[in-house]
Amino acid sequence: MPGSRGPASYPKWEIRGVISSKTCLLPLVSEQSRSLLRLHAHYKRNILPFAGGLMDQPQAYLQAMELLNGY
Repeated sequence: MPGSRGPASYPKWEIRGVISSKTCLLPLVSEQSRSLLRLHAHYKRNILPFAGGLMDQPQAYLQAMELLNGY
């Protein structure tokens, strides 16, 4: 990635119980996933992307938000 100084000399990034890495994991995250993570911040503040309430949101959006919430 631009600005990268290469891998660290020790495991610096970790998802507990899943992976420990000396290199940044950000390049492995798709643009769609980054967009959903940004939407999740709004979702937690009750800001929804479509008019209406929670039941008026697309099912795919609701499933993604539930996944990010850990349900």
